[in-house]
Amino acid sequence: MKRIGLAATLVLFFAVCIFGTSYAAGPVKGKISGPRKAVFLRMQMWKLWEDHITWTRNYIISSLSGLEDADKVRERLLKNGDDIGNAIKPFYGDDAGKKLASLLRDHIAGAADVVKAAKAGKEKD
Repeated sequence: MKRIGLAATLVLFFAVCIFGTSYAAGPVKGKISGPRKAVFLRMQMWKLWEDHITWTRNYIISSLSGLEDADKVRERLLKNGDDIGNAIKPFYGDDAGKKLASLLRDHIAGAADVVKAAKAGKEKD
């Protein structure tokens, strides 16, 4: 009987973990406030920065390997920077979102130049 109680407790715990976080980070309908606002931003940023890592890695691999998709992957990486900027707009305003997106675009463009230089074997410009 104790095993059934333990199993039920574990199932309930995992259900709360899975569904509770997805509810907290779910789509925003109307204005969000309080603790849910902070949780939503944190979960959204977590996903977007994971995507940034993935697309950065994919770009480096594609570029250094000379794959056909390098330009498309770079464009997707740039879109991710725009997505990050757009994600903070409801919380920090349009100007902050646009500025962050612009800074990320500059950062990505500079990093892409470094990858191209590394591929060409350049140490200094």
